[in-house]
Amino acid sequence: MNLYIRFDSASSGAFTNLHILGGAEATVNGEPFDAMNETHLMEALKLVKLPRNVRRGLLKVGFFKPDEPHLGDPNDRVIDFTHAIGTPEGDFEPLAPHTVRARTTANIAVVRNPRKGSMQFAARASDSWIGVLRVYALGRIQPVAMFFIHLGRGCVLPRQGGKSVFETIKQWCLDQELGIVRSELTISGGIGPCCYRFEDATKLKGEVFARYGETGERIIGKSGDDPRDSFDMHGLIREEFEGVFGKIPEHLIQVFQEPTFCCACHPAEGSDFALNSQVRSKKTRRDLYLVEV
Repeated sequence: MNLYIRFDSASSGAFTNLHILGGAEATVNGEPFDAMNETHLMEALKLVKLPRNVRRGLLKVGFFKPDEPHLGDPNDRVIDFTHAIGTPEGDFEPLAPHTVRARTTANIAVVRNPRKGSMQFAARASDSWIGVLRVYALGRIQPVAMFFIHLGRGCVLPRQGGKSVFETIKQWCLDQELGIVRSELTISGGIGPCCYRFEDATKLKGEVFARYGETGERIIGKSGDDPRDSFDMHGLIREEFEGVFGKIPEHLIQVFQEPTFCCACHPAEGSDFALNSQVRSKKTRRDLYLVEV
């Protein structure tokens, strides 16, 4: 039930390790795994055999709720986990030794001046893609900050009047006066265009084309013999990232290609692993994404 992926930084030689725990057939203590279940969550974290003293920050991801606007937009928040461990009360709640969870729902976590083996980020999601963004300042070989990002559709394609996660990150870097000159975004797999389809995508098409113009044709449209419109999350993420950070060599985007998988239609290559998918099963189970910084 543990899919392990290693991301290689294109410039600094750093590695980011991604563990995805879940699976429709996986069990924890004889029960179907569900990362929404608190007991299963802690048991699942134990299955990833990593150093015990490494700090671990859990992010509660989500989407804007129009019927509860007072809760705010999770796309607008950056949770800084740099000094989260040992922080009394406040923004974090302790779950276990060296493990805290943000009290506020947010789609972006950050650790400043990350060192190898210094932090793990985790979030529970289904069908969504996950991103790791390293940002660099002038003259710095190592990143000055690393972001862990929930890349659901509502995180990347913002609501009217709202911001995408990339817009929020860029503004946060400006507010912190980090002097960013280069960035590297690495994204996992998730729901693929083969399965992410809509019977009536009129409203969604309008939102996509209003934001990206003719480029929107690469994100949503007819595909194959299926009469429904297909939605390409990879294409959406690329368009939004390049639109915010710039379509230039200094800002890179890379996708981990092996093994490639769509979480809704088939397991990872060479294993019986299968991610939970609301598109496939209409259930609300979540998988656990754990990233080693």
